[in-house]
Amino acid sequence: MHPPPITLLPTDWPAADRRLWDSCVGSIQELGDLKPLDAKLQPSETWQVRGYGQWLGYLARKGKLDESPLPLDRLTPESVQGYVDSLRSRVKVTTAYLSILGLRRAVCSLAPETDWDWLREIERKVYRLARGQRSDHAVVPIEWLYLLGEHLMSRADHEVKSLPRKRGVLYRDGLLIALLAARPIRRKNISALRIRRHLIKTANGWTLFVPATETKHRRSIEFPLPTELTRPIDRFLSIYRPNFPGADEHDFLWPACTGGPLLEPSVSQALARRTRAAFGFCVGPNSFRVSAATSIAIHDPVNVATATRLLGHTWIKTTGLYYNRATTKDASRRYQRHLEALRKRLDLQAR
Repeated sequence: MHPPPITLLPTDWPAADRRLWDSCVGSIQELGDLKPLDAKLQPSETWQVRGYGQWLGYLARKGKLDESPLPLDRLTPESVQGYVDSLRSRVKVTTAYLSILGLRRAVCSLAPETDWDWLREIERKVYRLARGQRSDHAVVPIEWLYLLGEHLMSRADHEVKSLPRKRGVLYRDGLLIALLAARPIRRKNISALRIRRHLIKTANGWTLFVPATETKHRRSIEFPLPTELTRPIDRFLSIYRPNFPGADEHDFLWPACTGGPLLEPSVSQALARRTRAAFGFCVGPNSFRVSAATSIAIHDPVNVATATRLLGHTWIKTTGLYYNRATTKDASRRYQRHLEALRKRLDLQAR
């Protein structure tokens, strides 16, 4: 017999929970057997459904799902603390915080008149742990990462005596780093980029587009790429990518040396290898996102809320702090102006 899933879908919720949700939030029946994260829901509803479903999944695994006929009676400081401990044993503390946040938002909708201060205090404690964990990690300035990508591509162009495949890997990794520094999307999306589907040529250069069905929060991503990446992308597609075996048999942007596309774990390994050589430690895909938000906060504090849209977050708290006022394209343009200004300053210092 298989154990209960991590998250219970609405169709698997106990009847009492479904009735409570119907009467307080809206018809859960309309969801059918859809997953908790669904494009038909508003972001706040999505997180509430997922947060509550994760809580029910925890109770089911503990055999405590049917102990109380009143769903909210299951919520006690002791039971929620046990849930937090369970989360922290299997996921990062930042993920645990988002799960508790979703649960708290859900129960506040189900019982808005109830005093949930004790639950908010648990949420705040996990949030402080999450903030502390993030601050323990070294943050590489995003401009350093972008310049590393440029440096690797330049090396590939000048190492004419190296094997074509070695130069191709060097250029591929450099472009990967530069593109991720310029537009820090999630690892799943950067790994799955496909030519003409996600990377689209326009009259003004290249545009990055990820449909809502392929993003974490079911919202599409559309960013015009920096014009300074136009030539490197063109050069990679016309000169370097064809040298990879089997590259002409698929349309994924990142080819592997063994044939076929570069898989998600291999993307992380490529980033780790290059950043460890440059900085002495690994910078993973998510760290690019941390670097982007931190650099904006340090160098452009007036527009720090831009980071929320740039990173595709649903809530401002996920980004760190601050209120979000920018649209996706405004965020892209502001971030690009910030990056260009930093590069010019670095060029002047180098002279």
